[in-house]
Amino acid sequence: MIYDEAWFFVAHPDDEIWSLGTLQKLITTGTNVYYFSFCREHSEDQTWIQSGQLQGECEKCLDRVGVPKNNRIFKNYRDMYFEYSPQEIRQDIYDIRTDHSPDLVFLPSSYDYHQDHLVVHNAGVQAFTGAATTVLGYVTAFTQLLASNRMYIPITEYQFVNKVMAAECYNCQAYRSYSNTKILEGKCMDAGLAIGEKYAEVFEVIKAVGI
Repeated sequence: MIYDEAWFFVAHPDDEIWSLGTLQKLITTGTNVYYFSFCREHSEDQTWIQSGQLQGECEKCLDRVGVPKNNRIFKNYRDMYFEYSPQEIRQDIYDIRTDHSPDLVFLPSSYDYHQDHLVVHNAGVQAFTGAATTVLGYVTAFTQLLASNRMYIPITEYQFVNKVMAAECYNCQAYRSYSNTKILEGKCMDAGLAIGEKYAEVFEVIKAVGI
């Protein structure tokens, strides 16, 4: 299915790492892809990286996969404190629904146990209740995805290699698991094996709208 407009909502820059192949695939098929991050940096990183470094590296990552610069929004919610602003976050997402009417939305999976990710997930589900919008839950390092309700999206070897190169833009996050090429490859190969492809990415189907 071809989508006209897709929005990728993340709690933090770098949450998109596990889905970069799919973002590339959507862009190459003509989908207008938008990226919306609710904060600009991780609080635990602020003592040892330069201010704005994480967002800057995120911008380089998004450049690599082709998300247009004008299609990126970075808000200033405080990392680890999203639970105190659920109404504001829900309103931010609802405003996107009202102004853009996307036909595809990505949110953190319902199986994601990070507290900020859960707030964005719940706010997004509420905001798109009653909308003719397909909603998929993406994987992060905090996701425990169960066997049911999965969508597998195959990606090409070029898209996988470019995904790895985009992930490497996050120099200040080099200590995190996604900086390990073998882990990224293992995740994509495991998903690909399930559908007879070399590489794929997997998502939770929160709501699917067919034709």
